[in-house]
Amino acid sequence: MNNKYFMPKYDLNILKHINEHYKISFRELCLKYPEEKFSTNERLVFLISEGYVQYYQVIEKSNIDNQNYKFKRFIVSPKGKKFLQDYFEQKRQDNINNFRTLILEIMRSFFFPLIVSIIAAYLTAKFTK
Repeated sequence: MNNKYFMPKYDLNILKHINEHYKISFRELCLKYPEEKFSTNERLVFLISEGYVQYYQVIEKSNIDNQNYKFKRFIVSPKGKKFLQDYFEQKRQDNINNFRTLILEIMRSFFFPLIVSIIAAYLTAKFTK
């Protein structure tokens, strides 16, 4: 894959997850990517600093204790969406190229020797009569 579209695996997975779940909170993100295992907070700081993710504060009132709580919601920025579109297109092109290479290798290793052996057998049978 082209280095222009390189991003560490878990950063890319987190970016895709935020894109799939629009307006996701940190708590919801940590359910999928626990902080202890994935360093989710550091990865979010990286994605925000690079401009791939944006966040905004939401104030919600609790029904239980009637208090206001602040939550951060994360969304993919236009730059992040562009990156994902380019990444998926590059991945698609790589898959197409890999498939073409596979087909050519199958033809080169199986069909061409088969055709040559059939021609050789035909010529041998014709000239040995």
